[in-house]
Amino acid sequence: MGGYRIAGRNELCEDASGDYYDFIELEDGRVVIAVGDVSGHGLGSALVMASARAFLRAFTKTVPELAHGMTMMNDFLSRDMTNGKFMSLFVGILDPKTSVLSWSSAGHNPPMHYRAATKDIVQLDATCPVLGVIQGVPFDRGEDAKIAKGDVLLLYTDGATEAPSPSGELFGEERLAEVIRGAAGADCAGVLDAVSRAITAWTGGAPNRDDITLLVVQTV
Repeated sequence: MGGYRIAGRNELCEDASGDYYDFIELEDGRVVIAVGDVSGHGLGSALVMASARAFLRAFTKTVPELAHGMTMMNDFLSRDMTNGKFMSLFVGILDPKTSVLSWSSAGHNPPMHYRAATKDIVQLDATCPVLGVIQGVPFDRGEDAKIAKGDVLLLYTDGATEAPSPSGELFGEERLAEVIRGAAGADCAGVLDAVSRAITAWTGGAPNRDDITLLVVQTV
C-alpha cells in the first residue's frame, strides 16, 4: 500500500470486540492508520467502536487537520458515551513521499517505533486524554516521526501488554519491545506472529482475558 506494508490482527475474548484497527487510503496517496480500544468489551463496546470508526473515516476525508478531527471525534463521542465508557485511540497519517508519520494519541498505549539504524525503540506517548469523557477539550498532535526503511511500527491495545502469566505477572511493555527487536527482520505478518506466539507462551495458552489488537507498519 503506497510504499508501505501494513497488517493487523484482532483476537477477541468474547463474541464482539471493543478493539478497533483500520487503515484508510486518502486521495492524495497518504494512508491513515488507527488502533483504538473502548473500555470494557462485548456488544456495548463494539457498538461504540462502530460509531468511532464511522466518525474517523468521515473526518479523515473531510477535515484537513488531524488534531481538529480528533477534537471533533471527541465531541461527537462524548454525546453518546454512557455508564462511564471511554475510548483510547491512536491515529497516524503516513506520507509515502516523505516517509513521515503525523499522529495524535488520545490516551492510547504508546505505539513502539523500532528504528533499524540505531536498533532502539521510541514510544509515541499520548498527546491528549481519552475520547468521550469531556466535550470541548482541544486535542493535539505529537512530534512527526520518520518511518525509515527497515523500521517497524507496532500499534497495540492493552490486551497485549496486560496478558497475565499463570502466576499473574503481566506481559508488559519491555517484553513486547524485545519481541519487536527479535522479529524486526521479518515482514509484517512475521512480526504479528512473533508477538502472538510470545503472548501465548507467556499466558500458558490460557484464553484471552481481554481483546488483543495489533497493527504493524513497515516501509518498503
